[in-house]
Amino acid sequence: MRKRLLFLSARTHSQEDGEGWIRTRSILEMLLEKYDVDLLLYGNYHTADLPEAAGSLTVHQVKMTGPLRGKKLGSLYTPGRRFYPGNMSKEMKLAIAELCHMNSYSHAFLSYNLPGSYLDILNRVQPGITLIMDAFQPRTGRTYLKTGRKRIFIKPYDHLNAARLRKDMQRTMNKTALLLAASEWDALSFKAVSFEDAGKVQVLPSFINLDKYEKAEPVGKVDGVVLHWNMSTPQGKRAALLFQQNILPAVREKVPGSKFYITSNLLEPEILESLKEEKNVFIAASAEEAIHYIRQSKVLFAPLLEGIEARPEILESWALKTPVVTTFRGSETLICEHKQNILTAKTIEEIAQSIVTLLQDQELGAIIADRAFQTLLKHYEFTDIKQKVLSLV
Repeated sequence: MRKRLLFLSARTHSQEDGEGWIRTRSILEMLLEKYDVDLLLYGNYHTADLPEAAGSLTVHQVKMTGPLRGKKLGSLYTPGRRFYPGNMSKEMKLAIAELCHMNSYSHAFLSYNLPGSYLDILNRVQPGITLIMDAFQPRTGRTYLKTGRKRIFIKPYDHLNAARLRKDMQRTMNKTALLLAASEWDALSFKAVSFEDAGKVQVLPSFINLDKYEKAEPVGKVDGVVLHWNMSTPQGKRAALLFQQNILPAVREKVPGSKFYITSNLLEPEILESLKEEKNVFIAASAEEAIHYIRQSKVLFAPLLEGIEARPEILESWALKTPVVTTFRGSETLICEHKQNILTAKTIEEIAQSIVTLLQDQELGAIIADRAFQTLLKHYEFTDIKQKVLSLV
């Protein structure tokens, strides 16, 4: 007889949480192979975008009445900068208590965007339950200014929250049996605040399901450059302007006739119209068209020069065997090395030159793309990650 698991998650209207929901949905899909799952979903979204699991998945929904996280974000100067304890919903507390009263659960899983305070409720209503928490954090997009050797962060409270967040991380580790970090760096951040509980921390990196990308490679790649980013975010809008004002002219000068693709049309109207007036600039109208553009192009540009990463964009390009140009910040938590399976650049000029290099040297691009694909197969492929999750839980 299969054991029963309580899966707590949330969906928001925040664009930056898109990667997190894909991760959460995939983990749920994995766990359904081993457990009968009661999913308690906090949010106002419909439940159509859930794994198909006849009989083994029961969905319970609580409407969202407040924010998921507190407004005071954590410090970027400390190891605990990626962990936010968040707020707790009274309706969710009641729903958890009711489900635990009606059912006996062997395990409970908390997604990344729920507060650790729910752990106390679960321990109280079902003593002895095995608690698992995902410590993944979405891209926050904090912007900073450089003044000499110092970084001045725009967000307030950074220093004031450092000690409190370390304490919150330590308490969470004490209460869970398993904590899933998204990278080795994040795992070390947790281990540093509680050596006694360090063995509970496991790395569950970003991953991708290759089934979505299975298709014969095109006969040959075109002189195309793809800008791959979430254009509905402020960072995406700045990336589009950077692409138009700096990258396009520099690349066109060296490689006339190049084509430029943008994988999202969720831009401000004036930027969208301006890009449409550019020669050889194409904007994807759907996810399928974006995949087609990436597959046929010689290079993908995953920005940016700000303090957030480009994990999903880079992994998708690796799956489609298109070499990537990005910044160190864009790839810092991925297993990659400059000139081996990726090209990294520090300045706009270096970004443009790297793109030109890949357009002019298709053999180099093919080598980098193949190495990147092998890295993906070894470290970020859905099937292997699923086996790891099921062995841990």
